[in-house]
Amino acid sequence: MQERLTNREELILRKLVEVHIKTAEPVGSNTLSKILDVKLSPATIRNILAKLEDKNMLDKPHTSAGRIPTDNGYQYYVDNLMYPVELSDLERGEIRRVISKEEVGVFEVLESMARVLARLTNQLGVVIAPTNENLVLYHIDVIPLGNRKLFLILTTTGGLIRRLTVEFPNQIDTHRLVATCSLINERLGGLTLAEIRNTIRRRLSDVLILRDAFLSRLVDSADSIFRFSPDRGIHYFGTSQLLDQPEFRDLSRMKAVMALLENPVDLANILSIYGPTPGSDIRISRAIEGVAIVCSSYETGRGRGIVGVVGPPRMDYARAVSILSFSCRSLSDVFVV
Repeated sequence: MQERLTNREELILRKLVEVHIKTAEPVGSNTLSKILDVKLSPATIRNILAKLEDKNMLDKPHTSAGRIPTDNGYQYYVDNLMYPVELSDLERGEIRRVISKEEVGVFEVLESMARVLARLTNQLGVVIAPTNENLVLYHIDVIPLGNRKLFLILTTTGGLIRRLTVEFPNQIDTHRLVATCSLINERLGGLTLAEIRNTIRRRLSDVLILRDAFLSRLVDSADSIFRFSPDRGIHYFGTSQLLDQPEFRDLSRMKAVMALLENPVDLANILSIYGPTPGSDIRISRAIEGVAIVCSSYETGRGRGIVGVVGPPRMDYARAVSILSFSCRSLSDVFVV
């Protein structure tokens, strides 16, 4: 359990973090003495700064007389000292407009949300669709596209929709599609995607003898058809804003971020492993050195998704937390089943 700081130590740490977030520069005792709500001499402040450094809350760059927060210092600030930020009506309205649009599918809403997060925080906004193993199939629709091609629409009770085109080497009998779809929905509707992949051959074994090309293809390709691609469920936006931050002028940090973004599945894994667990609100991850990830979760009724902001450790946590909390509540409200 983290040791509680004294009132003076908390005051100094909170002010120092707030100044450093705005300036990205080390903060010294003279600067703090001018902005504190109580009157403390620079000598007294220097003594408190030294104690905070001993407690691993602050660090002193070799080239500066000032201090910067450590990861522990940021975490203590977020857990104990941060004042909540009230979003403006304009900001809340922008988030609501994203989820109130009559988009074609949930993925489009999540992609728009990532853009809004990036714009409102000036960091990298990340939105991950709900885990799909527990998503339940609600309905399958099939639209003929000629005699050798079908357009499939898989709708889940979690709100996610998958669309794909299936081509056949030979001509298919489109006249039987209505009856075939009705049968499929009767047998598979209400099952999770994982259950369908594991049991579809057994559930449709009695009708496979009809040698229906569509049914056969559905069973033979079930592992890919009834699996939502991980890449498709990861949306991020704001790379340029992120790399514009002073901290990412450091080549090693910039390379670490770019390597992460080249493989979005790795980013999703980090947020899933180090991110919020069910029932939690906000978590801050330091999975990558020199990079902070703030994330929260939203519920869709059948699955849990994650929204997050990726930025430098000195990001404006109070603002990021308020934006993420409101975004998650809004997504949970609109996607609940």
